[in-house]
Amino acid sequence: YHAASEKVSSLLSAEDLFTWADQGTAIARQSVRSWEAATEYYDTSVVVLPFLSFANFIPWSQNGLDLCQSSPTIAATYFRASAETLPHLRPRQVAGWSELGRSLAKGTWKSTALSCKFFEVSSQMVPAMTFPELERFIRFIDILSQSSYDLATECLEMSQDVFPHLGDSRDSFISLVTTLADASGNLREVKDCFKVCPR
Repeated sequence: YHAASEKVSSLLSAEDLFTWADQGTAIARQSVRSWEAATEYYDTSVVVLPFLSFANFIPWSQNGLDLCQSSPTIAATYFRASAETLPHLRPRQVAGWSELGRSLAKGTWKSTALSCKFFEVSSQMVPAMTFPELERFIRFIDILSQSSYDLATECLEMSQDVFPHLGDSRDSFISLVTTLADASGNLREVKDCFKVCPR
């Protein structure tokens, strides 16, 4: 906290600095494991504050606080992933990005891991597609997770290598794998789609 405070103090007014510190305290108070999320919040804020206005910083931190209420692990991953992902998002898309991660979490350890994986690969995925495409793709991942969390996690992992090379075929690819996932019995075909794509 002290190291981060020294770095952000030159970027914030006294009032904003108090708000910044208070938000971290609120995150840390959520549960016994929330200290990790609070630590990531303080560390990442040093990186994002130089390019994120304080008016946009507050909603970003609130998103993390909301995630922390259900899972400190997801919140910590969200904060940690923000440093490399936020530069590729418009301020109004940040809440949607956090909500996509939240939508994958269903209260089980596998769904928590899937949500964390989404945030981990976001810095590679977000620049490679439009935000509506990202929303459609995460809906596909959600559908797939109902049949296999392991495959859904693997597809998220592979996606960061696949989408940068799809070009204008991204939308068609998402439609294809979603149709296959909806069919439930075509899980092997879903995986094959990712494997045969150019990288």
